[in-house]
Amino acid sequence: MEETKVGSSEELGFVETLKLTFTYWARKLPYFMLPYLLISLISILIIFGILAASGFDLGLLLGVSYVTDIPSPPIDWATQWQDVLPTMFVGIAVAVLITVFFELLVESLLVKYAADLHQGVEGPSLKDSLSHALSRFPSVLGATILIILIILGIVAVGIAIIIALIFAFAGTGNVLAIIASALLGALIMAVLIIIITTYFKVTIQSVILEDSGAVQSLKRSWYLVKGKWWLTFFLGIVIAIITGVIGAIGGAIASITTILIVSMVISTIISAIISPIEIIAFTLWFFNLKAIKG
Repeated sequence: MEETKVGSSEELGFVETLKLTFTYWARKLPYFMLPYLLISLISILIIFGILAASGFDLGLLLGVSYVTDIPSPPIDWATQWQDVLPTMFVGIAVAVLITVFFELLVESLLVKYAADLHQGVEGPSLKDSLSHALSRFPSVLGATILIILIILGIVAVGIAIIIALIFAFAGTGNVLAIIASALLGALIMAVLIIIITTYFKVTIQSVILEDSGAVQSLKRSWYLVKGKWWLTFFLGIVIAIITGVIGAIGGAIASITTILIVSMVISTIISAIISPIEIIAFTLWFFNLKAIKG
């Protein structure tokens, strides 16, 4: 069967975007999975190294007591907390930051790879996509930091408003009013974050595919999504539902085993399978928005 190709300058529409997303995903799944599997392996090795260096009993994670006759020694949690856990938590936090950094790079790489597939580039490769992603990564990182700062600003203002409302009603002794004002403030904050993040949904695509700078890419994403906000939001919801169902099935499979490391491997594979779907979908949606608005 020939691979479906649609010109990158043609308007796709919502349904066609979903159709092509799963067409590219299914036909090139090993290529989309590989970067995620590699960063997961790196992350696991880093975390295991940190745990081992902290003196944590890796038998709990490796399931030694399940697969051999060697029992895991009993753990004195009071001692572990004082001597091991603080260092371990700091190390894991560093590992998580490193993982997030690599995931952002992988997302950039796959945006380019998905775009090459859609544009009919002959022999698209992960190596070429990685090279391009690395050249644009400072702008990707800068744009991501700006989005995080904007979200943190909204959260800070929202928390300040919630606290002000609580203090305003505290003198009245009306508990229901205090609870209602806190919930209302939290709801408004959540809605604002959803609105903002949806407007910035194709920021990385703008950086990678248009060579936009950090600030310029935010403006570009806002411009493209404006007027198509609800469809952009709905696309994210549909993708979240589909990946959520697949993830839940994978989680159920992973929970069958009592050996934690086996469960981690299964969960990692499932995550590598579903993670590229959103990237592909919004890369195609970027082309759709660009065809509509230029």
